[in-house]
Amino acid sequence: MTALLLPLMGGCAVKAQGSEITQAWLFEAQPAVGEVRVLPTLVLHDELDVELQTFVGRDVGEEQEAIREARTRQVGEVPAALGQALPGAVNGRLGKSWSGQFRHGHWPLGASRRLERALDTSMETGSLDAVLMGLAEQVGTGAVLVTWTRELAGDPVSMQGFPGDLVRTEAGDVVVDQAAETYLVRADVGVALVTPDEVLIRYEDDYHVLLSELSGTGGAADRLAQIMAEEVAKIWATDELLATGPVMAARR
Repeated sequence: MTALLLPLMGGCAVKAQGSEITQAWLFEAQPAVGEVRVLPTLVLHDELDVELQTFVGRDVGEEQEAIREARTRQVGEVPAALGQALPGAVNGRLGKSWSGQFRHGHWPLGASRRLERALDTSMETGSLDAVLMGLAEQVGTGAVLVTWTRELAGDPVSMQGFPGDLVRTEAGDVVVDQAAETYLVRADVGVALVTPDEVLIRYEDDYHVLLSELSGTGGAADRLAQIMAEEVAKIWATDELLATGPVMAARR
């Protein structure tokens, strides 16, 4: 995917090229009809530290430290904001070809902890799928959409150049501006669409997004949701697919 030129701005999200995919993806050609309950994002990443070094290695001053603290908080809020933005982005991509509806859902007691254990890379894929289907059965409304963030990192672009320098990042080109203090965010994000009987979609990938003073958490999460929705929509079975009946092989 071609990165966009966004001087002084954040909000361009791209897949991480050549990244190691921790979790395999699969899809089944069965549409989720009716209501799809959307659960809050499961956050698995460590707490973020505030980066206080400058491009030349010295500590930033008090004013810049306050800006970086604020930006680090915004980075940490991206997973939750992404979970809220993704259903709307997917719905927008699918349009009238899918008649289902997204509704807010809640984690059943103990379910988030079970999924967290299942997402451990040492566990087999079959164990994860079983937990996901069990989760949908607990929710009890048919299909469930769940997202998780395995890893999250954010680094100030000003660490890569002097003020006024043009820095090339995985998410686009940025002019270093200490007042805006744009951050390059990397997130390992997973999404699954499941029913009590089947895992319809399970997908995970690394993404990069720019978060700036202008974009904020919401803007960065919205852009990330749009990129993810574009990919997920390619494998999201719709009513039209069910009518025409092509067979899509599952990839594990």
